[in-house]
Amino acid sequence: MKMRKPPRLPEGSKEKLRLALKSARTKGQYQKVLCVWMRAALDMTSQQIALALGMSPTGVRKIQARWLQVGDAVFKEPGKGGARRRHLTKEGEREFLDRLVKETLPGNAVMNTVFIQEAYEKMVGHPVAYSVIYRLLKRHGWRPVRSVNMRTPQKWAAARLPLTDESARSGPYVMTDAEVDSVIKLGGAKP
Repeated sequence: MKMRKPPRLPEGSKEKLRLALKSARTKGQYQKVLCVWMRAALDMTSQQIALALGMSPTGVRKIQARWLQVGDAVFKEPGKGGARRRHLTKEGEREFLDRLVKETLPGNAVMNTVFIQEAYEKMVGHPVAYSVIYRLLKRHGWRPVRSVNMRTPQKWAAARLPLTDESARSGPYVMTDAEVDSVIKLGGAKP
């Protein structure tokens, strides 16, 4: 089945798109402008444009159709990715973890993920998947600690505290108040 021919571009499109190419600030904006400019100036098909730009033909056609509807505003629209459904900003996550560290230390330097997940759910007001907690901990440089003496449901705990050979044999590492303060001030770097 042959595809129908796309609608004609308005007069003056080449010049308008040439100016838009110069004003594009990001790679994404430039690529969107190129999708339409290549059609207007070089009379390329969506398959040819997609091949040249490393996109899908459907994506090229969507950008071209959107440009016909809204004009140059399509080049300024944000992409579909990003942290639109996040619960906290990165700074908010850092404050949450720092608060947990202060509350639990110096009594115990290792927190299991179930404890962190319960505190997080209480703060955001609804249940979250365990993967949310694992990604949060990884984003902030925490690491899993495996210890023979530790018994947690997942058999690991999250900690961003230094683990020495001696502490691995004798159980969880307990920090002094000065060490806790230095970890919080350094944003998770080893004291």
